Amino acid sequence: MVSNIKSIEKIAEGNILLTVNSSTKSMEQMAVILKYLVNARGMKCIYVTSNKPFKILKKFYKSKGVNTKNLHFIDCITRLSKDLDFEEGVMYLDLPTQFDYLDKFINTCHEIYSCDFVIVDSISTFLIYSPLNVVRGFFHSISNKMKLVSVGGDFILLGKPKKEVLDKFRMFVDEVVYLKEGIK
Repeated sequence: MVSNIKSIEKIAEGNILLTVNSSTKSMEQMAVILKYLVNARGMKCIYVTSNKPFKILKKFYKSKGVNTKNLHFIDCITRLSKDLDFEEGVMYLDLPTQFDYLDKFINTCHEIYSCDFVIVDSISTFLIYSPLNVVRGFFHSISNKMKLVSVGGDFILLGKPKKEVLDKFRMFVDEVVYLKEGIK
């Protein structure tokens, strides 16, 4: 989640951002970003969530006026609770540790829907389930694939990550953005 329209525009231009977000209002901030990119720019998004279930996110973003028809979710967390809603626009991963399947799901979503950008909410949650080097390796690979097809993105780190974590991810993104409260 980015701090200003210039940073948001970089996603639209095919850049990949790493957003370090220590805000308590990250969903509200993401709604602003999605309204700009999805509603105003007409872009299609792959939204990878390991943080909150698809059902909660879709309902929230819809209530904030985001055109959820252009959001295609990959839910990496809901199968753990077994509270699934099978509907168009969502794919469920069994576990947030299945990076091979996540890679295939992202590729499939991009091929079917011709998505313009990818949101990953959040790398911090993936780090709960898998070692740092495994998570870093996956996102390094996926960011290279995204760059080859000019797909932008925002990889989110919640809270205040350790320097070691930040250094591992900063190497393969175009810009690191620090966000506390609000979008300017």
